[in-house]
Amino acid sequence: MCIVCVNKIDEERMKDKSFRKVLATILVLAVLSAMLLVSACCNKEDKLGTLSGNVVLINDTGNSQFDPIDYAGVTISLYKLAEPDTAVVRINQQHPYLGVIVQQEMYFDHRYQQPVLSVSSEPDGSFKLVKINPGSYNLVAKKDGWGYAYLYALDISEGANTLGKDTCNDKTPKGLAKTKSDSGKETITLYPERQLSGFGTSDLVFLTSRHYVVTDDFAVMPGTQVKFERNTTIRINPHKELVLYSNLECPAPGGGFFRIISNDKTAVADTLTPFQRIRIAEAVGLQPQVFRNAIIRDSYSGVVSNSSGLTVSRCFISSRQTAVSIYNTTDNQIVNCVLCDGKNSSFGAAMNDGSPSAIIQNNIIVKNSLGIFIRNSVDVEVSNNYFTNCGMGLLNQMDVNTSVMNNTFSDCTVGIRNANRAMMYAYNNEFQVMSGICNERDTGTSATAGITQFQANNNNFRCETWNVYAAKIQGMPTFSLDCTNNYWETADQAAIRQKIFDSQNSSSNATVFFIPYRNGKVLNAGVQPL
Repeated sequence: MCIVCVNKIDEERMKDKSFRKVLATILVLAVLSAMLLVSACCNKEDKLGTLSGNVVLINDTGNSQFDPIDYAGVTISLYKLAEPDTAVVRINQQHPYLGVIVQQEMYFDHRYQQPVLSVSSEPDGSFKLVKINPGSYNLVAKKDGWGYAYLYALDISEGANTLGKDTCNDKTPKGLAKTKSDSGKETITLYPERQLSGFGTSDLVFLTSRHYVVTDDFAVMPGTQVKFERNTTIRINPHKELVLYSNLECPAPGGGFFRIISNDKTAVADTLTPFQRIRIAEAVGLQPQVFRNAIIRDSYSGVVSNSSGLTVSRCFISSRQTAVSIYNTTDNQIVNCVLCDGKNSSFGAAMNDGSPSAIIQNNIIVKNSLGIFIRNSVDVEVSNNYFTNCGMGLLNQMDVNTSVMNNTFSDCTVGIRNANRAMMYAYNNEFQVMSGICNERDTGTSATAGITQFQANNNNFRCETWNVYAAKIQGMPTFSLDCTNNYWETADQAAIRQKIFDSQNSSSNATVFFIPYRNGKVLNAGVQPL
């Protein structure tokens, strides 16, 4: 064989060996990658959790047609936690004596979001959710015709979790539909929905953990007693109302909340159609009423009352228009509530109309076009409320005499507007808004004209545009406003004058007297512990 041929054969053999080495290396790397991938998957699986539990259906209506065949078909779902309003959370932390301490139950509604995981219960009621990323979740158990139950802020850890045992930390308020089974597991209980419409002529108890559906306007007539137990849910069809001529019994101040919500079944919260309102009506023989511990969402008008002596307290009310409206009564109180989300600037989150001797105190009023509206009412006290993220905090209008003290106005366009024959005494308030106090008249007929003025002392003003705006009042001669002994964020008279709109700007305006003034903050201005 020639030398050239031998060399060629040797070259081919060398190439073949190199190829086999490369191939072997690729195969080894592939095997290693597969092993790493499997290991990673196994590690990821190891870091996931499961949740086991039981659900039962109990027919307590006395009607055998609701007797369940078994416990199958209940949908069990995990949802992300709701996000409470950060302003309310901050106020809760800084001033825990105001409003109510917000929790998941105030904000969570499963219609607002899609579930993270879902499973159906077995005929014996058992269920198991798998492949759960560790964390906190809200759990919903629901079945058509049986309402639903919420378990709030369950902490799911890696590995096996059992409802009510192990590392599953259930922060659900006491009294929800849970019982201990023989195995020690907590069992979720659902009951048949009750439907209400027309007129109720006997006493009514809204039982714990039950769902009541108001399909059409429903009125409970005079001479009756209505009791709201904690963790009951009342769902009112869109545009319908619940009317109460009854004596009311609500949970004790520390006894848990009950819910009144829209029964719109739309899946997306932004398109939910609200129910109309809960109306607490005047009736012969009624004692002064207390309506408390209610969570009310997705209504047009929240609570509306013409019943004298009513106290609305410890309620969380998110309403499209008005949260609490009091009309043509006396001696009413709105205290320790969170009133939010009103989008109509013609109505206040709290409205007191034609109702003297009212007290509005210790509330958190947040994200409303108008916070409080006082009209045609004398001897009204507005005290120790926190207004934030509102278009206007307080409006006094038409034959009003109001004392406004120890309130905090923060991040609003206008703190207080005093208009159309309104008299106001404002002291020890904190203003951190665009414009602090505006004294003026609506454009309109002469019927809105008349004495419109205020006195403001011992307040802290830190406003961006005007601390005080005192416009001309039609039909009223030139007058003066006492705004002495306030802190204006500066000791420079010229700088103080710059943020006061009065007769110095136009001779027909009122004259604001601000001297003497304080050189330091009023320490007891704004909301205070009572």
